[in-house]
Amino acid sequence: LLTDCWLMRNLRLEDCSFVPTVGDIVHDRYGCMRMLRLSNVDISEEELGDLLKACPDLTELEVSNCQELLHSDILPIGTSCRRLEKFSMMGNVLFASDEMFTELGRNCPHLRVLDIPHFDFITATGLAAVARGCPSLDCVDIRGCRQVGDDFLTALAQSCPELKVLLLFECVLVTY
Repeated sequence: LLTDCWLMRNLRLEDCSFVPTVGDIVHDRYGCMRMLRLSNVDISEEELGDLLKACPDLTELEVSNCQELLHSDILPIGTSCRRLEKFSMMGNVLFASDEMFTELGRNCPHLRVLDIPHFDFITATGLAAVARGCPSLDCVDIRGCRQVGDDFLTALAQSCPELKVLLLFECVLVTY
């Protein structure tokens, strides 16, 4: 089926314990894919990297509860998906890192939505890099990110004039 879907723009894989190889899902001709959602999917770092590289025009990426991934696995987001406008990550505590967010800030200037609640490993360092590199941010959800504090809010205020939504519940280091 997928090999015949030349113009596929959106792909949502949920609760898949077996995912065919990326070559079976996304060929070079699928570079027009815009939205990819992976939820409770067993996917290797190599498969995810190949998938992201095959989708250079991706504007929306959601990765949730893909527990086998480490932070090095997801780094291709910043280098492969330079047109990304929305990034959502939930339940993937093993691979959230400041390094990954620094790459997002450096390489994804069109990012408008950052939805990354409840990650204790993310600090103001990585998120400030996102704020400085992504001036079009208009929605940020960092609820429960307990290591994020005032430095990030300062970077947001200075760099993101279009910010409309900011969710900070349980960010214990925020003082203002």
